[in-house]
Amino acid sequence: MALDLDTYVVRTSSPTDAISQLESAPEPYDPAILRVAKQNLDGLYPVRIEERPVSLLNPGMIIAEDIVSDSGALVVVKGL
Repeated sequence: MALDLDTYVVRTSSPTDAISQLESAPEPYDPAILRVAKQNLDGLYPVRIEERPVSLLNPGMIIAEDIVSDSGALVVVKGL
């Protein structure tokens, strides 16, 4: 469940939305584990969104929105 939660957090940029995705998954997860994760979201994912130039991105950062060039070409997909 932890790996799936991380995957959904990256896709949605929201721990709350990620838990909702897990709750509605076709193969249900243990409700007790989901309840504990939901109660501890702030501790699990201390998310801080900052706007910064691409030159100041560091390895390990998760991109909250797609990055596009001035001409509209996709440079980096959100979540990576």
